Amino acid sequence: MIPEETLFAAIPVEKPRRASELSKLEANQRIRGRHRYRLHKRVGNGAFGSVWVAECIEPDDDAPEVPPRVVAIKFFNPIAEFDTTSFIRRELSALLSMRSEFIPRVYDWTVNERLSFFVMDLYRHGSLAAAFKSKFSLDDEETWLLLVDLLRALKVAHRAGILHLDIKPANIMNDGRGGYHLLDFGISQAVQVSQGPARTVGAGSRGYQAPEQWRMELDKMDTRTDLWAVGATAWALRTGYNLAKHPEKLIKDAKGKEPSLPPLSTECISVSEELDELIMSLVCDDPAERPGGAAEVLERLKKATGLVVVEEPTAMERHDHDDVEVRPIIDSVMDPLWASLLNRADLTRHFARFKDGEYLCHEGDASYEAFLLLQGKVRIERGGKLIEFDDREGTFIGELSTLTGTPRAASVQAVGTVWACVFNAAEFERLLAAHPAIAIRLIKLMAERLVRSK
Repeated sequence: MIPEETLFAAIPVEKPRRASELSKLEANQRIRGRHRYRLHKRVGNGAFGSVWVAECIEPDDDAPEVPPRVVAIKFFNPIAEFDTTSFIRRELSALLSMRSEFIPRVYDWTVNERLSFFVMDLYRHGSLAAAFKSKFSLDDEETWLLLVDLLRALKVAHRAGILHLDIKPANIMNDGRGGYHLLDFGISQAVQVSQGPARTVGAGSRGYQAPEQWRMELDKMDTRTDLWAVGATAWALRTGYNLAKHPEKLIKDAKGKEPSLPPLSTECISVSEELDELIMSLVCDDPAERPGGAAEVLERLKKATGLVVVEEPTAMERHDHDDVEVRPIIDSVMDPLWASLLNRADLTRHFARFKDGEYLCHEGDASYEAFLLLQGKVRIERGGKLIEFDDREGTFIGELSTLTGTPRAASVQAVGTVWACVFNAAEFERLLAAHPAIAIRLIKLMAERLVRSK
Protein backbone atom coordinates (compact mmCIF):
# COMPACT_ATOMS: atom_id res chain seq x y z
CA MET A 1 0.00 0.00 0.00
CA ILE A 2 1.30 3.46 -0.89
CA PRO A 3 2.17 5.51 2.23
CA GLU A 4 -0.08 8.49 2.90
CA GLU A 5 2.81 10.94 2.86
CA THR A 6 3.64 9.85 -0.69
CA LEU A 7 0.05 9.55 -1.86
CA PHE A 8 -1.07 13.06 -0.88
CA ALA A 9 2.11 15.14 -0.55
CA ALA A 10 2.21 16.39 -4.17
CA ILE A 11 -1.30 17.87 -4.04
CA PRO A 12 -1.24 21.59 -3.21
CA VAL A 13 -3.34 22.84 -0.27
CA GLU A 14 -5.49 25.96 -0.35
CA LYS A 15 -5.96 27.82 2.92
CA PRO A 16 -9.57 27.90 4.13
CA ARG A 17 -11.67 31.03 4.03
CA ARG A 18 -14.06 29.82 6.72
CA ALA A 19 -12.33 28.61 9.88
CA SER A 20 -15.58 27.33 11.38
CA GLU A 21 -16.25 25.16 8.34
CA LEU A 22 -12.75 23.69 8.44
CA SER A 23 -12.89 22.89 12.15
CA LYS A 24 -16.29 21.27 11.68
CA LEU A 25 -14.95 18.93 9.02
CA GLU A 26 -11.70 18.25 10.87
CA ALA A 27 -13.73 17.22 13.92
CA ASN A 28 -15.24 14.46 11.80
CA GLN A 29 -12.53 13.36 9.41
CA ARG A 30 -14.57 10.38 8.25
CA ILE A 31 -17.46 11.00 5.89
CA ARG A 32 -20.01 8.40 4.82
CA GLY A 33 -22.05 8.21 1.66
CA ARG A 34 -22.66 4.88 -0.05
CA HIS A 35 -18.99 4.28 0.78
CA ARG A 36 -16.88 5.59 3.68
CA TYR A 37 -14.10 8.16 3.21
CA ARG A 38 -11.27 9.70 5.22
CA LEU A 39 -10.62 13.39 4.51
CA HIS A 40 -6.99 14.42 4.05
CA LYS A 41 -6.64 18.03 2.95
CA ARG A 42 -8.45 20.91 1.33
CA VAL A 43 -7.36 21.76 -2.22
CA GLY A 44 -10.00 24.29 -3.28
CA ASN A 45 -12.36 26.83 -1.79
CA GLY A 46 -15.06 29.11 -3.16
CA ALA A 47 -18.32 30.88 -2.47
CA PHE A 48 -20.38 27.71 -2.91
CA GLY A 49 -18.20 25.23 -1.06
CA SER A 50 -14.83 23.53 -0.86
CA VAL A 51 -12.99 20.59 -2.39
CA TRP A 52 -11.01 18.06 -0.38
CA VAL A 53 -8.74 15.17 -1.23
CA ALA A 54 -10.03 12.02 0.41
CA GLU A 55 -9.38 8.29 0.57
CA CYS A 56 -12.08 5.68 0.11
CA ILE A 57 -11.46 3.46 3.14
CA GLU A 58 -14.60 1.29 3.17
CA PRO A 59 -15.96 0.67 -0.34
CA ASP A 60 -19.33 -0.99 -0.77
CA ASP A 61 -18.59 -3.73 -3.27
CA ASP A 62 -22.31 -4.11 -4.04
CA ALA A 63 -22.59 -0.51 -5.27
CA PRO A 64 -23.08 0.00 -9.04
CA GLU A 65 -19.73 1.83 -9.22
CA VAL A 66 -16.87 1.68 -6.74
CA PRO A 67 -14.69 4.82 -6.59
CA PRO A 68 -10.90 4.70 -6.88
CA ARG A 69 -8.88 4.79 -3.68
CA VAL A 70 -8.10 8.52 -3.87
CA VAL A 71 -10.93 10.89 -4.82
CA ALA A 72 -12.02 14.51 -4.65
CA ILE A 73 -14.98 15.39 -2.43
CA LYS A 74 -16.86 18.60 -3.16
CA PHE A 75 -18.74 20.00 -0.15
CA PHE A 76 -21.48 22.61 -0.55
CA ASN A 77 -22.09 25.59 1.71
CA PRO A 78 -25.68 26.62 2.50
CA ILE A 79 -26.69 29.91 0.87
CA ALA A 80 -29.06 32.28 2.64
CA GLU A 81 -32.45 32.81 0.97
CA PHE A 82 -31.67 30.17 -1.66
CA ASP A 83 -32.90 26.60 -2.11
CA THR A 84 -29.45 25.05 -1.84
CA THR A 85 -30.68 21.45 -1.91
CA SER A 86 -32.51 21.90 -5.22
CA PHE A 87 -29.49 23.68 -6.66
CA ILE A 88 -27.21 20.79 -5.65
CA ARG A 89 -29.57 18.15 -7.02
CA ARG A 90 -29.63 19.95 -10.36
CA GLU A 91 -25.83 20.01 -10.56
CA LEU A 92 -25.83 16.31 -9.67
CA SER A 93 -28.42 15.67 -12.37
CA ALA A 94 -26.24 17.53 -14.86
CA LEU A 95 -23.14 15.49 -14.01
CA LEU A 96 -24.96 12.16 -14.05
CA SER A 97 -26.54 12.90 -17.43
CA MET A 98 -23.14 13.38 -19.07
CA ARG A 99 -20.82 10.44 -19.64
CA SER A 100 -17.55 11.71 -21.05
CA GLU A 101 -13.88 11.18 -20.29
CA PHE A 102 -13.56 14.98 -20.35
CA ILE A 103 -16.11 15.56 -17.58
CA PRO A 104 -15.49 14.25 -14.02
CA ARG A 105 -17.33 11.12 -13.00
CA VAL A 106 -19.48 11.19 -9.87
CA TYR A 107 -19.15 7.99 -7.83
CA ASP A 108 -21.12 8.81 -4.70
CA TRP A 109 -23.13 11.62 -3.16
CA THR A 110 -25.18 12.80 -0.22
CA VAL A 111 -27.67 15.66 -0.55
CA ASN A 112 -29.60 16.93 2.45
CA GLU A 113 -30.07 20.11 4.46
CA ARG A 114 -27.38 19.17 6.97
CA LEU A 115 -24.50 18.11 4.72
CA SER A 116 -24.20 17.77 0.93
CA PHE A 117 -21.24 16.51 -1.05
CA PHE A 118 -20.22 14.78 -4.29
CA VAL A 119 -17.41 12.23 -4.63
CA MET A 120 -15.64 12.68 -7.95
CA ASP A 121 -12.47 12.01 -9.93
CA LEU A 122 -9.38 13.74 -8.55
CA TYR A 123 -7.02 15.60 -10.89
CA ARG A 124 -3.66 15.82 -9.14
CA HIS A 125 -2.09 18.32 -11.53
CA GLY A 126 -4.57 21.08 -10.75
CA SER A 127 -6.29 23.58 -13.00
CA LEU A 128 -5.00 25.62 -15.92
CA ALA A 129 -5.21 28.74 -13.76
CA ALA A 130 -1.76 27.66 -12.52
CA ALA A 131 -0.36 28.51 -15.96
CA PHE A 132 -0.80 32.21 -15.22
CA LYS A 133 0.97 31.96 -11.86
CA SER A 134 4.00 30.38 -13.55
CA LYS A 135 3.83 32.89 -16.45
CA PHE A 136 3.46 30.00 -18.87
CA SER A 137 1.47 30.01 -22.11
CA LEU A 138 0.39 27.18 -24.37
CA ASP A 139 1.89 26.77 -27.84
CA ASP A 140 -0.23 26.19 -30.95
CA GLU A 141 -0.23 22.38 -30.66
CA GLU A 142 -1.20 22.43 -27.00
CA THR A 143 -3.95 24.98 -27.70
CA TRP A 144 -5.41 22.80 -30.46
CA LEU A 145 -5.49 19.82 -28.08
CA LEU A 146 -7.12 21.94 -25.36
CA LEU A 147 -9.82 23.03 -27.83
CA VAL A 148 -10.48 19.43 -28.87
CA ASP A 149 -11.04 18.27 -25.29
CA LEU A 150 -13.21 21.26 -24.33
CA LEU A 151 -15.34 20.92 -27.45
CA ARG A 152 -15.81 17.20 -26.90
CA ALA A 153 -16.93 17.88 -23.33
CA LEU A 154 -19.32 20.62 -24.50
CA LYS A 155 -20.69 18.43 -27.28
CA VAL A 156 -21.80 15.90 -24.67
CA ALA A 157 -23.16 18.59 -22.34
CA HIS A 158 -25.09 20.42 -25.04
CA ARG A 159 -26.60 17.19 -26.35
CA ALA A 160 -27.85 16.60 -22.80
CA GLY A 161 -29.48 20.05 -22.86
CA ILE A 162 -26.95 21.57 -20.46
CA LEU A 163 -25.05 24.84 -20.75
CA HIS A 164 -21.95 25.37 -18.64
CA LEU A 165 -21.85 29.20 -18.51
CA ASP A 166 -18.66 29.47 -16.43
CA ILE A 167 -15.87 28.10 -18.64
CA LYS A 168 -12.50 29.54 -17.59
CA PRO A 169 -8.97 28.23 -16.90
CA ALA A 170 -9.77 27.61 -13.22
CA ASN A 171 -12.54 25.17 -14.25
CA ILE A 172 -10.32 23.16 -16.58
CA MET A 173 -8.18 20.45 -15.02
CA ASN A 174 -4.95 19.00 -16.38
CA ASP A 175 -4.75 15.22 -16.08
CA GLY A 176 -0.95 15.16 -16.50
CA ARG A 177 -1.22 13.06 -19.66
CA GLY A 178 -1.92 15.85 -22.11
CA GLY A 179 -5.68 15.77 -21.51
CA TYR A 180 -8.07 18.39 -20.16
CA HIS A 181 -11.32 18.02 -18.21
CA LEU A 182 -14.19 20.48 -17.72
CA LEU A 183 -15.52 20.94 -14.17
CA ASP A 184 -18.20 22.85 -12.28
CA PHE A 185 -21.62 22.58 -13.92
CA GLY A 186 -23.45 24.10 -10.93
CA ILE A 187 -24.25 27.45 -12.55
CA SER A 188 -25.63 25.76 -15.67
CA GLN A 189 -28.57 24.13 -13.95
CA ALA A 190 -29.47 27.23 -11.94
CA VAL A 191 -29.71 29.26 -15.14
CA GLN A 192 -31.76 26.68 -17.00
CA VAL A 193 -34.30 26.14 -14.28
CA SER A 194 -34.90 29.59 -12.88
CA GLN A 195 -33.99 33.15 -13.71
CA GLY A 196 -33.77 33.98 -10.01
CA PRO A 197 -30.48 32.19 -9.19
CA ALA A 198 -29.17 33.11 -12.65
CA ARG A 199 -29.16 36.76 -11.71
CA THR A 200 -26.70 36.09 -8.91
CA VAL A 201 -24.61 33.16 -10.14
CA GLY A 202 -25.35 32.90 -13.86
CA ALA A 203 -23.12 35.75 -15.00
CA GLY A 204 -20.02 33.59 -15.25
CA SER A 205 -16.60 34.96 -14.32
CA ARG A 206 -14.98 38.28 -15.06
CA GLY A 207 -13.02 38.28 -18.31
CA TYR A 208 -14.58 35.06 -19.63
CA GLN A 209 -18.17 36.23 -20.12
CA ALA A 210 -19.76 36.45 -23.54
CA PRO A 211 -21.27 39.88 -24.29
CA GLU A 212 -24.84 38.60 -23.78
CA GLN A 213 -23.77 37.10 -20.47
CA TRP A 214 -22.02 40.29 -19.40
CA ARG A 215 -25.28 42.16 -20.10
CA MET A 216 -27.30 39.46 -18.26
CA GLU A 217 -29.51 38.86 -21.32
CA LEU A 218 -30.71 35.46 -20.14
CA ASP A 219 -32.96 34.89 -23.14
CA LYS A 220 -29.94 35.11 -25.47
CA MET A 221 -27.72 32.62 -23.61
CA ASP A 222 -27.34 29.37 -25.54
CA THR A 223 -24.63 27.00 -26.78
CA ARG A 224 -22.86 29.91 -28.49
CA THR A 225 -22.38 31.55 -25.07
CA ASP A 226 -20.26 28.58 -24.01
CA LEU A 227 -18.34 28.75 -27.30
CA TRP A 228 -17.38 32.37 -26.57
CA ALA A 229 -15.94 31.29 -23.22
CA VAL A 230 -14.01 28.46 -24.88
CA GLY A 231 -12.52 30.97 -27.33
CA ALA A 232 -11.67 33.44 -24.55
CA THR A 233 -10.06 30.68 -22.48
CA ALA A 234 -7.96 29.49 -25.41
CA TRP A 235 -7.02 33.11 -26.21
CA ALA A 236 -5.90 33.72 -22.62
CA LEU A 237 -3.87 30.51 -22.32
CA ARG A 238 -2.21 31.01 -25.72
CA THR A 239 -1.20 34.61 -24.93
CA GLY A 240 -0.48 34.12 -21.23
CA TYR A 241 -2.84 36.94 -20.24
CA ASN A 242 -5.38 36.01 -17.57
CA LEU A 243 -8.40 38.02 -18.70
CA ALA A 244 -9.68 38.17 -15.12
CA LYS A 245 -6.52 40.07 -14.11
CA HIS A 246 -5.94 41.98 -17.37
CA PRO A 247 -9.25 43.66 -18.19
CA GLU A 248 -7.38 46.14 -20.40
CA LYS A 249 -7.09 43.33 -22.97
CA LEU A 250 -10.86 43.44 -23.39
CA ILE A 251 -11.27 46.37 -25.77
CA LYS A 252 -14.45 48.45 -25.71
CA ASP A 253 -16.77 49.75 -28.39
CA ALA A 254 -17.28 53.43 -29.05
CA LYS A 255 -19.62 53.74 -26.07
CA GLY A 256 -17.23 51.90 -23.78
CA LYS A 257 -19.80 49.26 -22.87
CA GLU A 258 -19.22 46.11 -24.90
CA PRO A 259 -16.22 43.91 -23.95
CA SER A 260 -14.43 42.36 -26.91
CA LEU A 261 -11.12 40.60 -27.61
CA PRO A 262 -8.46 41.85 -30.04
CA PRO A 263 -7.15 39.44 -32.71
CA LEU A 264 -4.94 36.72 -31.27
CA SER A 265 -2.28 37.50 -33.86
CA THR A 266 -1.76 40.96 -32.35
CA GLU A 267 -0.62 39.36 -29.08
CA CYS A 268 1.18 36.27 -30.43
CA ILE A 269 3.55 36.76 -33.36
CA SER A 270 4.04 33.06 -33.95
CA VAL A 271 0.40 31.94 -33.85
CA SER A 272 -0.82 30.05 -36.91
CA GLU A 273 -3.38 31.68 -39.15
CA GLU A 274 -5.74 28.71 -38.74
CA LEU A 275 -5.70 28.87 -34.93
CA ASP A 276 -6.13 32.65 -34.95
CA GLU A 277 -9.09 32.40 -37.31
CA LEU A 278 -10.85 29.64 -35.37
CA ILE A 279 -10.46 31.26 -31.93
CA MET A 280 -11.56 34.67 -33.16
CA SER A 281 -14.64 33.11 -34.79
CA LEU A 282 -15.66 31.88 -31.33
CA VAL A 283 -15.38 35.30 -29.67
CA CYS A 284 -17.45 37.33 -32.13
CA ASP A 285 -19.52 39.89 -30.25
CA ASP A 286 -22.69 38.94 -32.14
CA PRO A 287 -23.81 35.37 -31.29
CA ALA A 288 -25.22 35.03 -34.82
CA GLU A 289 -21.69 35.33 -36.22
CA ARG A 290 -20.31 32.51 -34.04
CA PRO A 291 -20.47 28.82 -34.98
CA GLY A 292 -23.73 27.13 -34.04
CA GLY A 293 -22.35 24.48 -31.73
CA ALA A 294 -19.41 22.42 -30.48
CA ALA A 295 -19.84 19.74 -33.15
CA GLU A 296 -19.53 22.35 -35.91
CA VAL A 297 -16.34 23.78 -34.38
CA LEU A 298 -14.86 20.28 -34.02
CA GLU A 299 -15.39 19.68 -37.72
CA ARG A 300 -13.68 22.97 -38.56
CA LEU A 301 -10.83 22.09 -36.23
CA LYS A 302 -10.31 18.67 -37.79
CA LYS A 303 -10.19 20.17 -41.29
CA ALA A 304 -7.78 22.91 -40.20
CA THR A 305 -5.33 20.61 -38.41
CA GLY A 306 -5.81 17.14 -39.83
CA LEU A 307 -6.18 15.85 -36.27
CA VAL A 308 -7.95 12.51 -36.00
CA VAL A 309 -10.55 12.84 -33.25
CA VAL A 310 -11.95 9.45 -32.19
CA GLU A 311 -15.17 10.02 -30.27
CA GLU A 312 -17.26 7.67 -28.20
CA PRO A 313 -20.94 8.30 -28.98
CA THR A 314 -23.02 9.81 -26.21
CA ALA A 315 -26.24 8.12 -25.10
CA MET A 316 -28.27 10.47 -27.26
CA GLU A 317 -25.92 10.08 -30.23
CA ARG A 318 -26.36 6.33 -30.12
CA HIS A 319 -30.02 7.05 -30.78
CA ASP A 320 -29.35 9.85 -33.27
CA HIS A 321 -31.74 10.58 -36.10
CA ASP A 322 -32.46 13.12 -38.77
CA ASP A 323 -35.50 15.29 -39.46
CA VAL A 324 -36.71 12.96 -42.20
CA GLU A 325 -37.12 10.16 -39.64
CA VAL A 326 -38.67 12.36 -36.96
CA ARG A 327 -41.35 14.01 -39.08
CA PRO A 328 -43.48 10.84 -39.50
CA ILE A 329 -43.29 10.20 -35.74
CA ILE A 330 -44.59 13.70 -34.97
CA ASP A 331 -47.33 13.39 -37.61
CA SER A 332 -48.46 10.05 -36.16
CA VAL A 333 -49.10 11.45 -32.66
CA MET A 334 -52.83 11.48 -32.02
CA ASP A 335 -53.01 13.43 -28.77
CA PRO A 336 -53.56 17.15 -29.61
CA LEU A 337 -51.51 18.39 -26.65
CA TRP A 338 -48.45 16.34 -27.51
CA ALA A 339 -48.85 16.97 -31.23
CA SER A 340 -48.73 20.70 -30.57
CA LEU A 341 -45.70 20.51 -28.27
CA LEU A 342 -43.70 18.14 -30.45
CA ASN A 343 -43.95 20.49 -33.41
CA ARG A 344 -41.90 23.05 -31.46
CA ALA A 345 -38.39 23.28 -32.88
CA ASP A 346 -36.73 23.25 -29.45
CA LEU A 347 -38.13 19.80 -28.64
CA THR A 348 -36.89 17.98 -31.74
CA ARG A 349 -33.42 17.40 -30.27
CA HIS A 350 -34.98 15.32 -27.48
CA PHE A 351 -36.14 12.55 -29.84
CA ALA A 352 -34.45 9.17 -29.42
CA ARG A 353 -34.92 5.85 -31.20
CA PHE A 354 -34.29 2.60 -29.32
CA LYS A 355 -33.73 -0.69 -31.13
CA ASP A 356 -35.45 -3.98 -30.31
CA GLY A 357 -34.04 -5.40 -27.08
CA GLU A 358 -32.25 -2.17 -26.09
CA TYR A 359 -32.76 -0.93 -22.53
CA LEU A 360 -34.00 2.60 -21.97
CA CYS A 361 -32.92 2.33 -18.32
CA HIS A 362 -31.91 -0.30 -15.79
CA GLU A 363 -33.21 -1.04 -12.31
CA GLY A 364 -30.96 0.45 -9.63
CA ASP A 365 -29.27 2.93 -11.96
CA ALA A 366 -28.76 6.56 -10.94
CA SER A 367 -31.71 8.55 -12.27
CA TYR A 368 -31.23 11.55 -14.49
CA GLU A 369 -33.57 11.12 -17.48
CA ALA A 370 -37.31 10.74 -17.97
CA PHE A 371 -38.79 9.22 -21.13
CA LEU A 372 -41.98 10.16 -22.95
CA LEU A 373 -43.19 7.17 -24.98
CA LEU A 374 -44.31 8.22 -28.47
CA GLN A 375 -44.34 5.05 -30.54
CA GLY A 376 -43.68 1.37 -29.90
CA LYS A 377 -43.89 -1.00 -26.94
CA VAL A 378 -41.70 -1.38 -23.84
CA ARG A 379 -41.25 -4.26 -21.42
CA ILE A 380 -41.05 -3.27 -17.74
CA GLU A 381 -39.19 -5.60 -15.38
CA ARG A 382 -38.41 -5.64 -11.67
CA GLY A 383 -35.98 -8.11 -10.15
CA GLY A 384 -35.66 -9.75 -13.58
CA LYS A 385 -39.41 -10.51 -13.70
CA LEU A 386 -41.94 -9.04 -16.09
CA ILE A 387 -44.33 -6.50 -14.53
CA GLU A 388 -46.14 -5.30 -17.61
CA PHE A 389 -45.92 -4.11 -21.20
CA ASP A 390 -46.77 -0.52 -22.10
CA ASP A 391 -47.46 0.92 -25.54
CA ARG A 392 -49.64 3.93 -24.69
CA GLU A 393 -48.70 7.11 -26.48
CA GLY A 394 -47.85 9.92 -24.07
CA THR A 395 -46.82 7.63 -21.18
CA PHE A 396 -43.97 8.86 -19.00
CA ILE A 397 -41.31 6.37 -17.95
CA GLY A 398 -38.88 6.91 -15.08
CA GLU A 399 -40.49 10.20 -14.13
CA LEU A 400 -40.67 9.63 -10.36
CA SER A 401 -37.03 8.61 -9.91
CA THR A 402 -35.92 11.47 -12.16
CA LEU A 403 -37.78 14.05 -10.07
CA THR A 404 -36.63 12.61 -6.73
CA GLY A 405 -33.11 11.52 -7.64
CA THR A 406 -33.70 7.99 -6.30
CA PRO A 407 -32.39 4.88 -8.12
CA ARG A 408 -34.51 3.35 -10.86
CA ALA A 409 -37.22 1.06 -9.50
CA ALA A 410 -37.50 -1.00 -12.71
CA SER A 411 -35.78 -1.83 -15.99
CA VAL A 412 -37.41 -0.78 -19.26
CA GLN A 413 -36.63 -2.60 -22.51
CA ALA A 414 -37.70 -1.81 -26.06
CA VAL A 415 -39.88 -4.40 -27.79
CA GLY A 416 -39.35 -3.67 -31.46
CA THR A 417 -38.42 -0.12 -32.44
CA VAL A 418 -39.37 2.49 -29.82
CA TRP A 419 -39.44 6.26 -30.22
CA ALA A 420 -39.36 8.48 -27.16
CA CYS A 421 -38.54 11.99 -26.01
CA VAL A 422 -35.76 12.11 -23.43
CA PHE A 423 -35.54 14.89 -20.80
CA ASN A 424 -32.94 15.42 -18.12
CA ALA A 425 -34.17 16.41 -14.65
CA ALA A 426 -33.92 20.17 -15.16
CA GLU A 427 -35.68 20.02 -18.54
CA PHE A 428 -38.39 17.77 -17.12
CA GLU A 429 -39.06 20.21 -14.28
CA ARG A 430 -39.32 23.09 -16.75
CA LEU A 431 -41.69 21.11 -18.95
CA LEU A 432 -44.05 20.41 -16.04
CA ALA A 433 -43.85 23.98 -14.74
CA ALA A 434 -44.64 25.46 -18.16
CA HIS A 435 -47.53 23.09 -18.94
CA PRO A 436 -49.89 22.42 -15.99
CA ALA A 437 -51.99 20.09 -18.18
CA ILE A 438 -48.97 17.77 -18.50
CA ALA A 439 -48.36 17.92 -14.75
CA ILE A 440 -51.98 16.91 -14.10
CA ARG A 441 -51.68 13.98 -16.51
CA LEU A 442 -48.50 12.90 -14.75
CA ILE A 443 -50.24 12.91 -11.38
CA LYS A 444 -53.05 10.78 -12.81
CA LEU A 445 -50.55 8.37 -14.34
CA MET A 446 -48.69 7.91 -11.05
CA ALA A 447 -51.98 7.44 -9.18
CA GLU A 448 -53.02 4.78 -11.69
CA ARG A 449 -49.74 2.92 -11.22
CA LEU A 450 -50.15 3.08 -7.45
CA VAL A 451 -53.60 1.53 -7.67
CA ARG A 452 -52.42 -1.21 -10.02
CA SER A 453 -49.54 -2.10 -7.71
CA LYS A 454 -51.87 -2.91 -4.81
